[in-house]
Amino acid sequence: HTVQGFTKYVAQRAAEMSLDDADEDGDTEILSTGAIVCKAHKLEVCGACQLDFRCLNKEMGKTVPPPEKPVVTKKEVKAAAKFGKGDVDPSSLEVWSHDEGKLEKTFLNCFSVQEKLRNQVGDRPTDDVNYDMRESMLVIGKTLDSTSCRDISIQDEAESNAVFMTILKVLEWPQGDGSIVPLILCRFQANSVAAPDFMTKMQHMAAAFKDSASIGGVKNIPTSRREVEGFTKLLEQNHRALAASWTAQQKSELPPTFKLSFLSTIKALLPSAQNVCVCGDADARFKCVRCKCVHYCSKACQKADWKRHKAHCKAPEEKSNLGDAVVVRMLEAMPDGQNFLSTVSLNQPIGQAPRKIQDTSQPAQAKDGEVRVVKVQTPAKRGESMLVYDKAKAVQTMIHPGNTAASGYNVLFDLISEKGEAGGRKGYFNAAVLANGSELHVYAKEMLGLQAW
Repeated sequence: HTVQGFTKYVAQRAAEMSLDDADEDGDTEILSTGAIVCKAHKLEVCGACQLDFRCLNKEMGKTVPPPEKPVVTKKEVKAAAKFGKGDVDPSSLEVWSHDEGKLEKTFLNCFSVQEKLRNQVGDRPTDDVNYDMRESMLVIGKTLDSTSCRDISIQDEAESNAVFMTILKVLEWPQGDGSIVPLILCRFQANSVAAPDFMTKMQHMAAAFKDSASIGGVKNIPTSRREVEGFTKLLEQNHRALAASWTAQQKSELPPTFKLSFLSTIKALLPSAQNVCVCGDADARFKCVRCKCVHYCSKACQKADWKRHKAHCKAPEEKSNLGDAVVVRMLEAMPDGQNFLSTVSLNQPIGQAPRKIQDTSQPAQAKDGEVRVVKVQTPAKRGESMLVYDKAKAVQTMIHPGNTAASGYNVLFDLISEKGEAGGRKGYFNAAVLANGSELHVYAKEMLGLQAW
């Protein structure tokens, strides 16, 4: 279908169009620059609308401005493992064991519990390339698990940019931490209707996919232009990571305009909000050395923000003005019948979540009277257990009606629900261990900002 669509577009628009022809169906739009684009996608050349205004705009001396959304950054397509040029040699890897649903489960583990819960209530991220690519990898994993299809097309909604892949084999790729992830070896071609070699690439793609119908067809994954660009950059990056000796041996079987590459688990980036400067710059490499909560891209921004930040800046360890505490008796057991999700960190991959209730309460390793920052994670339902721990896990316990006064439980639950991070699911507070490690005093007077951990 994809080949036929592109071929039809080329055949119908091979001749230069006149302005009258362009507007006869009311499917065009004139931009403020005077350039003509398709009305549906605001593109100068569009595969879906089968329109090409490049010659006409050139004759009129009009230009189409670049897209408002910036191009995909290297950080957005960063892979789970770190490797350099020529580091990956497929000949040294074992074949992936094709247990039923194993690939799908592996790629499902790339989503945290927090993302899974948000998705279930329709709170899906928008224009998040990293999230979108992980979703597409989940589709690819499910396709390889359950069908014989090995040809994949990832195409934007305007049918103007696409990445075509043929999966060659799936290998087991050992990681530095002892885990094994799938390495999906493939050959790929990136193409665009605006590219000068578009037709040549289409012919080579058609030849490479000619046997698709007999071996499961082509799996088409519709997506955004930015995701297509993200996969293109990721595949190019991984192409350079393949060992040169191995790629040289495969060259004779590689179709023209195709390259060898691979896909694997895509790293889930940390929430961008914790690394955004007050000026809006996402590359905020510095943070306030006192409170360690606010990030800045430069000293100039920190200086400009000090007047506002000064009133709130406080070291987590400061004990002054802590206010009344919610007292948690740490060693009392959690009530039966609690939802196990309330005991799982929202940062934990969904596939690693326990399948039964776990009471994680334990004697505190922190010193008595020592004030430290703890994270309190609320459950979906009031009355169920709240997970509490600090960065070093020296404090790790549950807050539930059985070990905390009802008023204290409700204070924390309401405060986090109203002002907490992750859509009112977690909050950060100063806390101190007392009574020889058996009590945790959570100071709910002030909720701290998002912590980097």
